[in-house]
Amino acid sequence: MSFQLYTTTNNRLYVSGGMSTEIGFAKYIAHRTKAVYAGWDINIRMVYPHIIEDTLKSVVKHVQAVETHGCARTILHSPGFLSVPYMTELCDFIYLPSQFLVGFNSFNELQDTLENAKKAGIKAYAVAGYDGCIPHCLVAWIKFEKMPSAYTDLIENFLGSDRILLAGVYNKDGKTTGENVIHRYNDDIYLLHIHSCYGQKTLDKDWEIFKGLTDDFLSDQVEKDKSLHIGDWESALDNMTRSYIKPDYKGLVYRACASDTLPLYKLTYELSRVFMAINKIPIAGIVTNPYIMNTPTYEATYGYLSFSYWAGSSFIDKELPKLIKRDMPIGGVLWFNDQNLQKKTLYDKLIKEFPINKHVYICNQTPLCDELTSWIEKYKPKTYPSHTPVSIYQLGVAMKEAQVKLDFL
Repeated sequence: MSFQLYTTTNNRLYVSGGMSTEIGFAKYIAHRTKAVYAGWDINIRMVYPHIIEDTLKSVVKHVQAVETHGCARTILHSPGFLSVPYMTELCDFIYLPSQFLVGFNSFNELQDTLENAKKAGIKAYAVAGYDGCIPHCLVAWIKFEKMPSAYTDLIENFLGSDRILLAGVYNKDGKTTGENVIHRYNDDIYLLHIHSCYGQKTLDKDWEIFKGLTDDFLSDQVEKDKSLHIGDWESALDNMTRSYIKPDYKGLVYRACASDTLPLYKLTYELSRVFMAINKIPIAGIVTNPYIMNTPTYEATYGYLSFSYWAGSSFIDKELPKLIKRDMPIGGVLWFNDQNLQKKTLYDKLIKEFPINKHVYICNQTPLCDELTSWIEKYKPKTYPSHTPVSIYQLGVAMKEAQVKLDFL
């Protein structure tokens, strides 16, 4: 499997392996089992011949363990962008990941794995690249040309769901922004040039990494004269058409798409606002959440509008002051979650600049989120009050505010 979920004796749930998509799935399972999501163990799973089939079986098994037969709730099928936990928790969706992350040191082994998936009837491909937090190997997102039958069988025969929402970065013309400097390695593998995506003018650094971390990289077979454009590596669903689902699926299929990742970040704020309005929860303040850190049900129950951000971006520096000025109630609380002190200067500036009487600063030093987890465990209620989930229509209202397009397929 590309990841493993494990729960400790104090009901903390961790995910080992994978990346943002697997983290999103872990949060969905934690929510359904009333565990506290406690973080990501960066223990990348290396590719092996049947890892794709095994991962799909594992996802199905987890879902069957937490959902009731015939529950017929909406299915969210997407990568693991930051608003996924808000949709699974505040909209009460079932989450089926659209991709998985594996590590590899051999292109031949990656190709063999894709060939084995084909023999099993799974049409998959790999977008291979490099991530600085995983220095000992290359990594590849395993994506699907069509929804795997393991999922469609689960949807139709166990869950009985007649609504599927496909969501992510998507542009039918292939001009999405994000990680879009890519070459075809062969029919099943694409190379993502991560350094070139973020400003380097040549491919030299990326070629050096590809050659240094594998022993069988054939640079001569790369179509160097054809630079392709795809959606964001972690947030794109490359085929958002009804044909992606099995041809005879008779249920409703929705598509929620954005031109880049930023509207998907903004969606957490608008969705938490809609949820609180539906359930008549007064706004108590604003919470900031970097990358994989968020606790949607806890935040919304206590009245916090959720601002999601990427710690390496200046977006939060520009936008958060505007939202505090517009939305922070008198006597409101600024709850500032940070990662490795990256935004401590901004936090200090905000509490001096605005008349914020109450403020909380929680800095997580690792992706295991121990500091935030301890806070949630200390203050969460023994049982959460009953809430009305956000409907598809109401989700569309939040998406419109966030500039995410929602339509039927």
